[in-house]
Amino acid sequence: MTEDGFEVPAPMAQVRSDVDRISQFFHSIHSRYVWAGIVLLLVTALVGTIVAVTTPMRDWYMHTAMYAVLFTFVMFYLRAHQLHRRLARAVYALIAVALTGFFMWVLLDLVAPRLEVVEGEILRGTGETVIGPIVAERPEAGGLIVAVVLLGLVGLWLLFHWLVVTRYHKDDGEVL
Repeated sequence: MTEDGFEVPAPMAQVRSDVDRISQFFHSIHSRYVWAGIVLLLVTALVGTIVAVTTPMRDWYMHTAMYAVLFTFVMFYLRAHQLHRRLARAVYALIAVALTGFFMWVLLDLVAPRLEVVEGEILRGTGETVIGPIVAERPEAGGLIVAVVLLGLVGLWLLFHWLVVTRYHKDDGEVL
């Protein structure tokens, strides 16, 4: 619905085309090794998000977004691999591996309990503090270590694919 009150039909042909392209991409993956890596990444995202929700962490949705970003770059890497674009494949592999390492570091930092600022200071017009920052202790999130280990396995999977498996990739799209 537009501001003028007119209904604008969704461009269903474009939506179908996009869904078909994505479907074709996933159907074109014939390697069990690649599928194992994709499944490992999805399991990692599920485990990490469940741990963040059940801990409970106030920003659990950011964990889901973190895995979505990583998944996107892994898919970019796989598409560049399919299209035989070596430079793009290398760039996306490096970004995905760097993101994996960074996310592992962030998750390890979240394991130990510590104080979090729940609300900031409320100031008067004169700059005088009425209420100081409100803090709460974040609970220990030992379950995140499982997500860190799984992320490490995803990073190793991606590095192995990029540095070893792609060396045996023929130009006609077959893997030896």
